[in-house]
Amino acid sequence: MHNSDLTTIRDWRSLGKFGLETNSIELRADSTWDVKILRMLLSRHGILVFRNQLISDYELIRFGRLIGNGVLEPSARKISHGQIDKHVAYLTNLKGSDGIPLGFGGDTTDFWHSDQEFRENPASLAVLYCVIPAPIGGETCFATTAVRHANLRETRLPNLRELWSTRRPAKTHDNVPMICTSHPVIFKNKITNEEFLYVSENTIDFEDEDGRKVDCDRSELLASILSEENQYVHRWEAGDLILYDNTQLLHRRQEFSGIRLLKALKIFPDGDILTPPLGRQSI
Repeated sequence: MHNSDLTTIRDWRSLGKFGLETNSIELRADSTWDVKILRMLLSRHGILVFRNQLISDYELIRFGRLIGNGVLEPSARKISHGQIDKHVAYLTNLKGSDGIPLGFGGDTTDFWHSDQEFRENPASLAVLYCVIPAPIGGETCFATTAVRHANLRETRLPNLRELWSTRRPAKTHDNVPMICTSHPVIFKNKITNEEFLYVSENTIDFEDEDGRKVDCDRSELLASILSEENQYVHRWEAGDLILYDNTQLLHRRQEFSGIRLLKALKIFPDGDILTPPLGRQSI
């Protein structure tokens, strides 16, 4: 594949208010694609869906290191750490011949969240790759957090720009410091200057610049984000690979039944085109 193909209109389909999809780009190790162009597309669209991929754990790691700054973050749950490399998380209810789970087998509807949001300096890019789709359910829902799509009064924004939101790891997170962290409520995209809300169902409370608690209605902010028209629902097929930027969206797993195997990466962004939300410890 020629690098110029990445920007050819015929190679991409819009997913709606945000996101692009392609079935003509291969990401395996012996294919060629322009890293900078993919970063630019991700910075502008938030999510890139690549269909019909056949990619090994080693190739996933290679892709993740190239897209980001070269550093990956292992899953916050040790049970998810891959058999070949701990940086590839296994999200599956499969078990080995010894009866031991091969990964994290959560099969209920998840909270709306941003990956790594409980870390002070999160690896804000992520990959999900489908090996075995669930026969029933198991969709992943994404919602844009772009301020321009949120149902918020313009007069609210100056106040929100001064606030920080706090989070803490879940009890099942056994591979992360158990500290409370906070990040700015409004995140500005470095390339587009577009503003995004960095709030989720895991948000505990809000602080001002000095760390003092501030009243702010989390449910109101989430309601402004999670309208149906702001969502993209991905129904998994084997070979689907999704690259997404957690500073631009929320997502959650839908309930499913039957066998499912997804693989995941958490990626530190390059810092020039894609940047992470820089946080702080909170009391």
